[in-house]
Amino acid sequence: MAEAGAGFITTITMTNSAEAIGVTIGVARAAKGLAEACVTSFTVKTDGRLPSGEGLGEATDLVDAATDSWPTYFMINCAHPSHFAGMLAADAGWAARIRGIRTNASCRSHAELNEASELDRGNAGELARL
Repeated sequence: MAEAGAGFITTITMTNSAEAIGVTIGVARAAKGLAEACVTSFTVKTDGRLPSGEGLGEATDLVDAATDSWPTYFMINCAHPSHFAGMLAADAGWAARIRGIRTNASCRSHAELNEASELDRGNAGELARL
């Protein structure tokens, strides 16, 4: 990867801390020589928790502890901002480690989106505001 010119690696849609730890350690081994490390991105359900039931703070803390804080930062992906905005309290130290968001426009759950027969475009104005 370094020889190909990669600057960093992003692992997305991690559903639990154990998965994120394993993938992050694997990436750390594979990415020796990269200028930057990696970004680890979690997905959350409509209640702001990972599919495993873990909170974002718990998951980021566990990954940092197991990897000596190797991820450059963390992200949230495949979720509408209304699903996680309440979890990002300014006074939570782990929240400062969240530096990227790749949202869903729809506020539906993953299960609802999987079962939908039509694309849910969501509300662009609400998405931009959030």
